[in-house]
Amino acid sequence: MSATPTEAATKRLAIAATVGDELRGGAGVADVWVEGALACGFAHQRSDIDIRLVVADRGRFGRHSRFSRIVDGTRVDVVTYDHADLAAIRSLLGSFDVGLSHLDTFGAVRANIEGLTRYMTAVRIPGPAVAVSSAAERAVYRQWAVAHQAEWIGSLAEDLVGCAEASMLDSAAVVWRQIVVHAALAEIAAAGMPLLGEKWLPILQARLGHRPVSTRFRDIDHGGFATCHLEALFRQLQVVMAEILLSVWPVNATPSPCPARVRGPGWTPHRYSSTWLLRRGDEHVPITGGQMIDWARSLGAGEVSASEGAECG
Repeated sequence: MSATPTEAATKRLAIAATVGDELRGGAGVADVWVEGALACGFAHQRSDIDIRLVVADRGRFGRHSRFSRIVDGTRVDVVTYDHADLAAIRSLLGSFDVGLSHLDTFGAVRANIEGLTRYMTAVRIPGPAVAVSSAAERAVYRQWAVAHQAEWIGSLAEDLVGCAEASMLDSAAVVWRQIVVHAALAEIAAAGMPLLGEKWLPILQARLGHRPVSTRFRDIDHGGFATCHLEALFRQLQVVMAEILLSVWPVNATPSPCPARVRGPGWTPHRYSSTWLLRRGDEHVPITGGQMIDWARSLGAGEVSASEGAECG
C-alpha cells in the first residue's frame, strides 16, 4: 500500500534507514525490514519505529533478540525473526483454509493476526520501499483479514441481542460502536489494506475512493436498542457485511431460496473455505452461493447480483 509519506513518517523512515544500515552489518543478519503504519507511509508525531531483523539463528541473539533504543528523540523497537519464524508466518498465508470441522488453522491465524499484519506491511530497508510479501500472500491475507472481522462481528452481534433483551441499553450502545468499527475494518481489509490500529482508520478510509461503510450506520439512541427495533438495526449490519464478503468472494450462481429461519436479527454472514455460512450465536447454518445471493437480496443489499468469477459454494 504505497503512499506519499507524511512529514512525521519521512523523518522516521530516515531514522529507520540509518539504523537499518547499522544492523545489516551485524553477524548473522540476513535482512532488515520496517513494519507497520510507518511502512505504509504514515505516522504521527509520537510514533515509534518498528524494525524486524531476519537472522539465521534467533537463539544466538539471546536477550538481544528484542531491544529498543532512542534515536533523535524517537523510540526504535527491534525484534528478530529467524527462518523458522518466517516459515511459520508464510505457512499461514499459503491458503485460506477454514472448515466447519477443523478450525485449528483459523484459530492460529486469528491469534497471530497482528504478526501477519506486520509481515504484510513489511518493506526492506534501506532502499526503495519494496514489499516483503508476495502478491499471492497478500491475496490470502485479505481473505483471512475479512473473515477475522466477520467472526468478531458474529460474536458482537450475539452480545448486542443479549444486551438489548436484558434492557442493558448502555452496554448495547457500547457493543454497537464496536460492531461499526469492526465493519469498517472489514471494509479496509476487503480493499486490500492491512488491519492496522483503529487510530489509522480515518486515513485508510480516505484511500477507499468511496463512501466508507461506517458512515452508512445511523446513530442509534437507546430506543433503537429495544428488542422490537433490532430487526431494522441488524438489517444495516447484514447489508454491509453481505456486500463486503461478496466483494471478496464473488458468486456466479443462480439465486436459490435460503432457509426462512436464518432471516431476522442476530444472523451474520461468514465465508469459509468451501461454503458460505450464516451464524447466530452458536448456530451455524451452511448455505450455498446461490442461497447467499438470495439472503443478501432479501435484505436489499446493493450490487449483490451474480458477479463474474467462479462459483463459490
